Amino acid sequence: NLFITQTTNKICPGESVTLTANGAVIYDWTVNDFETYLNAANITISPDSTSVVKTEGASTQGCKANKQASIQVNSPFFPDLGPDKRICMGQSANLVLNVQDFDVAPTSVRWNTGETTNNIAVTTSGKYYVDVTIDICTKTDTIEVIVQNPASFDIGPDPLLCEGKTHLIDLSAYSGTISWNDNTNNIIKAISYPGGFYKVVVVDGSCVLTDSITV
Repeated sequence: NLFITQTTNKICPGESVTLTANGAVIYDWTVNDFETYLNAANITISPDSTSVVKTEGASTQGCKANKQASIQVNSPFFPDLGPDKRICMGQSANLVLNVQDFDVAPTSVRWNTGETTNNIAVTTSGKYYVDVTIDICTKTDTIEVIVQNPASFDIGPDPLLCEGKTHLIDLSAYSGTISWNDNTNNIIKAISYPGGFYKVVVVDGSCVLTDSITV
């Protein structure tokens, strides 16, 4: 009797399955009546969609028999927590897993905080990830939350500036919008002699940071 064994009958996208035929001497395979494997007792395939695999086995006397097996490929899904978030100290960031993006509802949701809800609120800096499982498949997404302390925002002490020299203030570590009191929005501010009073406001996420210097 010709029969097929397989390592699994259900896989996630990108995974593979091995099928082995027994009961004959020579085996020829087809996948979805298209892809062909000749004279092989076993094959390993990674189909993109649910597939039917057929094998024809021939005995030493030339007798032939046919068997088939099916492989279910689960639909792909991609959890997306969105871009990294910046908040002010004392605020919370709401991290949202949008399950409406999936064809079917998740079997389970688990954050690295231990929570199992679709949304969580966090108040501390760090990287947060969520494992989403649908049937046998699990996907992960990660988001970073940065908590800013407005009181610690400092563009430096008041400098002394000699004629012909330039003082640089580098705000490239901050995202969002930058506004100086001279109506510029330079990320790197070059202040030339004779200097003056300079105040900057950085709106970084939901946090407003401000500081000033006199040059």
